[in-house]
Amino acid sequence: MTAERRLASGAESVDTRYHILSAKLEAERFGRTVRAHWAIENSLHWVLDVSMDEDRARNRKGNSAACLAVVRRLALNIARMHPDKRSIRRKFIHAQRKQEFLVEMIRCVRRLE
Repeated sequence: MTAERRLASGAESVDTRYHILSAKLEAERFGRTVRAHWAIENSLHWVLDVSMDEDRARNRKGNSAACLAVVRRLALNIARMHPDKRSIRRKFIHAQRKQEFLVEMIRCVRRLE
């Protein structure tokens, strides 16, 4: 796949990307499939890695990786529900330092029920 990008500043770049698929797709469907994959990657996985450093996690025993993934997503959803305008990362840092803020974040979930 050849991707062209034009920035607001007028700069252009062309990249060649390789994808491995199990099916042969028409160009239009292939483009939609790749964009759908990156939409998920950008909206969830990138946030988890930036806010919780998930890529460096080394839990491998039993089902610990799956259990921690559920806990991370729960924490992410709680942070997203809180009306504070800080970034997710800053909310986590603030909640680590101030127990009152952590309790407030958890109580916010209860109010939305």
